Amino acid sequence: MSNDDANDSQLDERDQLLNRIKQLEELNLEKDQLILEKDQMNWNLTEENKMLKSIIADLQRKPSTSQPLSPVPSTSKQADADCHVPSTSQQADADCHDLPTPEPATVDEDDDHDEDDEDDEDDEVVGANLGNNEEPLQISRFEHMDDDMCSDYLSRQILKYRGLEKGLSKGEVVGAGSYGVVYKATYKEQSVVVKQLSSELLLKDQCLEVELATKLCHENLIGAQFFYINFDALNENQCQINMVMPFMDKCDLRKVIEERKRQISEDQCNKICFEVSKALVYLHSKKIVHRDLKPENILISSKNKIKVGDYGLCADASVKIRTIHRLGTLPYMAPEVCDKGQDHDLKVDIWALAVIFCELLSKLDNAPYCFSDDLSSSEQRKIIIQFNYPRGRLSFPKDVPPKQQYTLSDQAHNIVKDCLLKNSLKRLEASALCQRFSELPHELLFQ
Repeated sequence: MSNDDANDSQLDERDQLLNRIKQLEELNLEKDQLILEKDQMNWNLTEENKMLKSIIADLQRKPSTSQPLSPVPSTSKQADADCHVPSTSQQADADCHDLPTPEPATVDEDDDHDEDDEDDEDDEVVGANLGNNEEPLQISRFEHMDDDMCSDYLSRQILKYRGLEKGLSKGEVVGAGSYGVVYKATYKEQSVVVKQLSSELLLKDQCLEVELATKLCHENLIGAQFFYINFDALNENQCQINMVMPFMDKCDLRKVIEERKRQISEDQCNKICFEVSKALVYLHSKKIVHRDLKPENILISSKNKIKVGDYGLCADASVKIRTIHRLGTLPYMAPEVCDKGQDHDLKVDIWALAVIFCELLSKLDNAPYCFSDDLSSSEQRKIIIQFNYPRGRLSFPKDVPPKQQYTLSDQAHNIVKDCLLKNSLKRLEASALCQRFSELPHELLFQ
């Protein structure tokens, strides 16, 4: 072999060795990146945990051999016919997994500012989530994520839904707020809405909304079928997220109340609050506190579907939550949320639902406080913090006409007095509240 050939051979071997070293370095970087992501996301599962998770996943994929839940005793035939109080979230998860899925392809309040489908089949398809509901919802991690980590999270999640937006046709605006804009749309000949999150929201808040909307799965919660990013709207510091959700043709409870001029029967009020309480049972079983329960976030369809939405203020109740900034909407905020520096937990949702219940029954705004929106935020918070639910008849401000003053029935009074307690530890649990509502007579909103 000539010297030139030997030199060429050595150069080839050297190039091959350098290429191999480069490949190993790239693999090493990928390995380091994966390890870093697992540390950052708190996803360090042991081999034993992985094995257990795999076993649980296999069991959940198999047909259930357990007995169906027994119906909850009720004073109405309607409640007996379609109302069950789940003792855990397993039944809700099972129902969700049975839904068909398409083929693969988040308000702070400061001191001076407050803040169905036309047929059943449509709602079932759009309500299905492609997210893995077997994964634990570790939403507290978003609080500690920077923009780069949030972008990595969104990049991984959006891979599940790539290309699905091609079947979407967006229409008119049906709602708007600080969260963004909601459009009516059509997806595969079905009526849906597209919730376009405001690019002004913190990226970690948008991630929280995506996580919950795509992974929570319950008949009384609004879920996202998929989400996509409008790349035309992206710039260096912003990200515009669009979530495709079921269309609730009667919009929110506030609108229904206004349209009916508050002509909602007591049995219908019971039905509404019972369905909302079932959503709270599910959320609280997953240690998630909603923190912004109000009529505007309770959506209704003409098919009598009642769902809770808007997860922008949700928090992980498995860790300590302290009121640093006042969150929620007056007058549905519990006393502990009105007062900065106080701890709060799942029970703020119980307080909010009791206020909604009183408001529906009384036909008055902001019951049981009956205060005016003309009051400042600080004045309204003072009313809530000092409020003591009476043992007898509610007391009203002098400007409320006697004919508008109301008395709760004994059953309703017993529910409210066990929910509007300053000591949150003494308030009813979601499951107990759900049981109480199930025992009241129910009536559908739309016949």
